[in-house]
Amino acid sequence: MGSTSPERDSEVHRALPANWYSSPAMYDLERRAIYSKEWFLVTHKLRFNKIGDFVKFEEAGFAFFLCKNRQGEINGFHNICRHRAFPIVTKDCGTASILSCKYHGWSYGLNGSLAKAPKFDTVPSFDKASNSLFPIHVHVDNMGFVWVNLEASEKPSKLWGQNFKGVDLQERYKNFDVEKYKFDHTWSMMGDYNWKTLADNYNECYHCAVAHPGVSSVADLSAYSVETSGSHIQHFNKPKAETETSTAIASTFFFPNSSTTFSPDFFYLMRAVPVSAIKTSMEYEVYRHLDATDEAFTHINELFKQVLREDKDLCNNAQKNLNAGVFTNGRLHPWNEKGPLYFQKLVKNAVMTHREEEVRLDNEIWPAKAHIDKLNGLDEEISFCAGLSKNCSDGSLSW
Repeated sequence: MGSTSPERDSEVHRALPANWYSSPAMYDLERRAIYSKEWFLVTHKLRFNKIGDFVKFEEAGFAFFLCKNRQGEINGFHNICRHRAFPIVTKDCGTASILSCKYHGWSYGLNGSLAKAPKFDTVPSFDKASNSLFPIHVHVDNMGFVWVNLEASEKPSKLWGQNFKGVDLQERYKNFDVEKYKFDHTWSMMGDYNWKTLADNYNECYHCAVAHPGVSSVADLSAYSVETSGSHIQHFNKPKAETETSTAIASTFFFPNSSTTFSPDFFYLMRAVPVSAIKTSMEYEVYRHLDATDEAFTHINELFKQVLREDKDLCNNAQKNLNAGVFTNGRLHPWNEKGPLYFQKLVKNAVMTHREEEVRLDNEIWPAKAHIDKLNGLDEEISFCAGLSKNCSDGSLSW
């Protein structure tokens, strides 16, 4: 497996400090350094069957939606009207022939182009072509999973294949034909913890024997292991009974905050969606195999829901002590907690590299911020407000 044996490992492995899991400033930096420019997994193409099908999302405060255009492609856009920033899509999902803002009636085609701006035909300088929706980058992998990148550039600085090449061609995926599954339902839970608390928890099964009796009753935990590469962590286990196939699963975590779990009867996608420094929305999409019986689907679906509810309780309680100001960090096991160690390394590299560049430029860098060619003299106002923020942060402006 390539992992270091605990007996031979003399290095001390410690977790990231507790304040990385509670600091609002760190959360804001993660929004800039990770969620503004990394690829992240959000859904599957099975949710887009008809022209005009759309699904709304939010990640770390960034609102966007995906829709199937008239050419059959899945497009993505920031959920922001170009007029006064009202959200274009207000329903979680649905089907639309036109994307219409419910504030002033601006409407857009499924390709994001502005179709109508009421009464602006009387404004000679108004250019419809320069008021399309802000696009986001979309990638559909070989398994049909849909990824997005919010970086506001013609091409993202990181191509999807740089960190995820081959992850959609895993040998074990040959056991699962995604075309034989269908979208079934979504569900969610709100947790009072940092998004990284859940990611750490997901990426090890060191806790499974103690905290997940349902898992330990069906899985051979001694065979559990993870493989790390690029920006993903592959999880491996096997059922206790050699003849048991319903609990034979293939799970993969995708940095920064998503995972998929395949089984013969269903697969589900999980997103640990940051809401604030100490609040996370656990969001799930469940897909059912076309041949799964009601009994088999209900069994595996309820088993995993129970495990995920247990994880929520674990994370809620751990986060309380991360917030309290007593605990700094703990020593992690080099093999049993290989997953969290790797995940935390990815986080650290992302935020520290981004912050170094901000310090060099003496300015915050927001890669997702849309570039507007003509600010019509607003440079002064933008600089003025930015200056206020800097003064507030260094304490020189008091009230």
